[in-house]
Amino acid sequence: MSSHRKIPPTTQRWWHPNLRTLVVSVLTSLDGKCQGVDQDLSSMPFEDAFNDHNLELLRRAGTLVYGSRWFSENWHSWSAVAADDTANDRDHEIARIVTSTDSFVIGDSLVVTPDAPWRRIPESASNI
Repeated sequence: MSSHRKIPPTTQRWWHPNLRTLVVSVLTSLDGKCQGVDQDLSSMPFEDAFNDHNLELLRRAGTLVYGSRWFSENWHSWSAVAADDTANDRDHEIARIVTSTDSFVIGDSLVVTPDAPWRRIPESASNI
């Protein structure tokens, strides 16, 4: 018996039990930017629906995938929320998930310093 299972012919793809679902959530404005005033997202008027939706996605995530620039900005932004006693429970949960879930960063512009709080390079990636 094969470990593969054919899914409906409408997609004509093979499903493998070890593959995980990739969910993409993109934050961008009409001009293609993803930054606020002075490149700070905290001034942007996000509505509850946006953060509620992303929290649901984050709760189910096993790994987060970032570009190197967005990873750094996102890490610093949510780290600040985690330390903010005035932030609401939902945003604290988002901050906890973002700063504790394994992340895969794709890019060649991220400088990894030995004292970075998020630094952990898997041995399997050392030869890349």
